This record gives sequence, C-alpha cells and structure tokens, in this order.
Amino acid sequence: MVRFLAFFAISLCFYGVSSARDYLYPVDYYAKAKADRARGHIYKDLQYLLSKLRKNRDRLKEIYLGEAQYLKQEKIEQAKTQFYRAQKLFKSAEGMIKEHRRDYHKDTALLKVLEEKLKKLNSEVHSYSIFITKLHPLDLYARNYHLRPGKLLNFRKFENKKTGVVISGKELVEVLKKAYFHFNLRTKTSLGLAENLLKPVTENYPDFLPAAFWLARVYFDQDRITDAQLIMSRLIEVDPNLVISKSLDSKLLSEDDLIDYSLPASPIISHDNLPVDLSTRPEPAPVRPNILRTAFAFCLHGANSSVASGGLDLADVVYEYNDNSESTRLLALVGQTNLKSHLIGPLTQVHPVDLEQIYYLDPLIIHKGMHAGVNAKLGSMQLGTIDSEIGYDSFVRREEQPYPYQFYTSLERLVNLGYRYRKIAGNAQKGLRFSKIEAPYGRNQIRAIHIPMTTKYTVSYMFKPEIGGYQRLINGNPHLDAFSGNELNTNNIIIQKLENHEIGDQGYIKMNVLGEGPALVIVRGKTYEGIWKKTKLGSETRYFDNNSKEIYLSQGRTFIHLVPMETEVRMDTFDKI
Repeated sequence: MVRFLAFFAISLCFYGVSSARDYLYPVDYYAKAKADRARGHIYKDLQYLLSKLRKNRDRLKEIYLGEAQYLKQEKIEQAKTQFYRAQKLFKSAEGMIKEHRRDYHKDTALLKVLEEKLKKLNSEVHSYSIFITKLHPLDLYARNYHLRPGKLLNFRKFENKKTGVVISGKELVEVLKKAYFHFNLRTKTSLGLAENLLKPVTENYPDFLPAAFWLARVYFDQDRITDAQLIMSRLIEVDPNLVISKSLDSKLLSEDDLIDYSLPASPIISHDNLPVDLSTRPEPAPVRPNILRTAFAFCLHGANSSVASGGLDLADVVYEYNDNSESTRLLALVGQTNLKSHLIGPLTQVHPVDLEQIYYLDPLIIHKGMHAGVNAKLGSMQLGTIDSEIGYDSFVRREEQPYPYQFYTSLERLVNLGYRYRKIAGNAQKGLRFSKIEAPYGRNQIRAIHIPMTTKYTVSYMFKPEIGGYQRLINGNPHLDAFSGNELNTNNIIIQKLENHEIGDQGYIKMNVLGEGPALVIVRGKTYEGIWKKTKLGSETRYFDNNSKEIYLSQGRTFIHLVPMETEVRMDTFDKI
C-alpha cells in the first residue's frame, strides 16, 4: 500500500510539471513544432523548384545543341521564355531561403546543399542563354546540309601571338590555298615557297591547325622527317584524331568556294522545316509573309575622309554626325532600288547612336567592326547586324586602298544574308511624314545652308531650280558619289541639335537622341524652326514647328544632321545674295 501511494505521488508530481510547462510556455512549445514542420516544407519546396529549374536548363541545352530547323532569331526567342521562367523560379527559391534564415537563424547541411545546387543550375541557365545569343548562323544548319569540314574556319577569328592582331580565318585560308598551289608542283623550289608561306602562319597563329598539318607534309616531301614528326606530335596533343588539322584537304584547297549549299540526298529534317534562308534559289526567292521589308543601313565614312564613300546616291535617308574627330560618319538607309549591283562603301564601325536612332525600323545594319559600347547594346536590342570583319563572302575587299577603307558590298550580295535575318530591302523612310501636296517655291526662300560639322569641314546645300531641290557641297565643292560620279542632292534637310557628352577613356562623344531639343527643317526652300521629339527607343523621331504642328517633308531624299547644341547654322535667302 505504501509503495502504491509513493508511485501515485511521483506520477502526480510529473503530471503537474508537464501541465505547468504547457500552461506557462505554450508559445515556445508550439513554435518549435511549427518550425519543425516549416523546415520539412522548405526542403520539399526547394526540391520542387530545383526540379523545375533543371527542366529549364535542359530545355535551353536542347535549344542550343539541337533543333537545327530553327534560325538563330527563333532560338533566341525560345531561349528568352525559358530564361525568364528560370529567373522567376530562382528568385522564389532565394526568397524562401532568405525568409527561412530570418525566422529561424540557423542553416542546415541540406539547406546549404540545395542552395548550392540552385546557384549552379542558375549559372548554367545564364551560360546556355549567352551561348545561344552568340551562335554563328552557320552553326545551325550542320544537320541539314553537307557541312564541309573546313567551312567554319572561314568565319572564325585567329590572334597573332606576337602582335596581338586578330584576323579572320578567311585570310589564313587564302594563304593556305597559295601554299597548296606551290606544294602541288612538287619541285624543290615550289616546296621552299610553300614552306615560306606556311611557316609564319604556323608560328604566329598556332590555333590555325591546318597550316601546321600542311607544313608537316611539306617537310615530309623535303625529307625532313624529324621536323615533320615534331609538328605532328604537337598536333596530336591538341587534336588527337586530326579532325581540325585535316579539315582543309586537297579537294577543298583546290576549289574557290569552301561552302556547299546543296541539299543532301536524304535530309534529316523535312523540307517544310528547312530555314528559309538556305533553300536552293536559282532565282530570287518570292517574298514570304514572315519576311520583313525594312531599311538596309550602311555605316560609311564621311565625305572628308581619305577615301570617298560610294552608294550614297542609292540612299533614301542619310544621317551625318561627328564622333569627336575631324571626320564625320554617315549612316545611309537604302530601300527598294533597281541598282542592286552598285557597290556601297567603304564600311566603317557601327556606333551606339546608330542603333538608338534607327532602332524603331528594325533594320539590317551593315558595318565593319563595332565602337565601344555597341556589343552590350546589341545584346539587349536584338538588332540584325552584318559585320564584314567576320569574313562573309558578301563583301568585296579592295586591296589597292589603305586599311581600313577596303570593305565594300552591294544589295545584290546581301540577298542571302538578308534572308537569314528574314529581311529584304524595303521602306527606308518609315517614320518620316511626307506631304502629298507640293508647295511651289516663292520669293525670300532659303537659297543656301551652311553647316559647320568640324573645324575644317563644312557641309553646304545650294538650291538648284533645274532639279527642284538642293545640291550638296563639301567645303564649297559638289559632293560626288565615289562610284557613279553623280552629284548628290536632296529634297529635305533636317538639322537636329543634341546634348552631347564626352565619355570614356578614348573621349568619344555620346549623343542623347532620346527626349527633345531644337530642330531646323528646310523643305522646298521654306525653313521651319521648332523641336524634335523621340519619346522612347522604339519610336521614331518626329519634328514639330513652334506652333506644335508636325512638319511634313517633300517626297525625295532626306539628309539629317545630328549636331551639338552650340552649332551655328548660316542660311542665305535670295534677297541676301
């Protein structure tokens, strides 16, 4: 009996303590249980987000490595969807982890592992997205077409290890062709000439493996077995199966064109899904509904450069501005014309102001190289550009002219490249307002306009009754097109004053083309003083007089000068002359 009472007393004590704990500390007790449940939930949620993010990563990888039926632009559009979904998932996971740490002040090993996996997957998503934006269009058709092994060497860049100068593979392939010609003669003298061509390429451009392979063959024919074996042993280290080294074989080097656009006997992908830009076209392809008619924009050197530009008489709209040097730059917008074979050039760098000024057109920009800041803008704008430095066959190089005034092209040569971007030359005057009723010239109209573009370079426009417009002059002399020899004239002259800011170590000018500012518009001898407005990047620039009425232009060519605010423009009337 005594033992039973003692046991009962002890049980009662424990029950009292437990009840008191639940009564006194209910928050801590239930908070602990809630925390335990929350930890379990966050692991499940993070595992779910991890699996979704992994699917986005795998889809981007599939877009990058496969699906040859899609053009580069289509791949970019698909990648955007996956990328933004992945970013939303990753942000959700980051927010959950941050909230968990704030509430419970403790990390677990599993949480850290999941966080690292999420970061790694997100990094891979970023990488594949960047890879897709940097795809060369030619890399996308390998499964559809007979891709010759040496084809892409034409379009890749190789750096001179001594000087640091970067050139296109096309130039090195041309050297290889000359060396093969001498090698094929198999005489002592010709083998020596081949060696003299190949040895500098092998030493200065070690990444161009076919040159080393052919130099080894030359050494074998010269009975210099040790030298040849030394080169081959080095090649096998970097190219074990000699796939790249042998990619330019004798058949390829004996032909002019390394690119074969013919269809295989049994294409992997049906004809319905082939890229529109690579279908066989013995004649110009018909315009398809998804082809955009737009301006072809050519970046050209100014009239005061050492080599005069040609093809300006084909342009419908021409922008001219000074980039903080003694020479100006021209951006010529060319639309539909029958003179498709006329050369246009020499081409020069594309500048940020070019992209911002004509972004609304969604044009195809043809240039040679890029100015500082352009590459970053292109990534966000997704504009179509063709760079002559990449080595496309659509460009002509005139060796007799000094570098960099050597690269030219024509609308005829750009047809196939245009189809790759689904663009053909169309309306280059979109965004400008033209009057359907032409007003006659009267008295006291503007006879001449003089615009100082630099300290030593003045553009003038002189009224010519016989052409019904203005003749363009450079420092008082008629401005002639370099190829046609025609005098350049225009119907409309626009002087757009901008706020310019000097930036960067190189001191180049940043022109602010967004917003509004003073403008001077001369149409058929009449001057309109007013303002220009460009509300956003995707909208055109519009011109208004001082009464806020939009200014309408005369049908014909338009020259637009982008000048600093302080530029003083002089105009002469009939009465003053």
